Amino acid sequence: MNDGTVHVSGIRVAHLDCGEREVRLNRPEVGEGDERDQPIEWGPIRRQADLRVRCGKGKSGVRYWLVDQGNWRVMIETATHKALEIGSARMQDHARALAAMWEQAVLSGRIDV
Repeated sequence: MNDGTVHVSGIRVAHLDCGEREVRLNRPEVGEGDERDQPIEWGPIRRQADLRVRCGKGKSGVRYWLVDQGNWRVMIETATHKALEIGSARMQDHARALAAMWEQAVLSGRIDV
């Protein structure tokens, strides 16, 4: 069963013909212009009292907030104009990813807010 692929810890690796430290990715690299393709358009980080807050608006029209209180809390505004915490993360990038997953679920109709 030698089809040219290698199995590393249960992961099938198709290409190992690159240099020792070279890494080949099967996904496109993220560039500066790719920010426009994100489901949420984020504004700059602002300071409010002792907090850092970042606001964003999704393609669905849902408003998002990231609030730094040691951990980044991810908040949304519901259709009835109530604030709802949907999760938290230690890093801002992870909180933004959580908000993006939520936005994709709203856009697909799996979540109705």
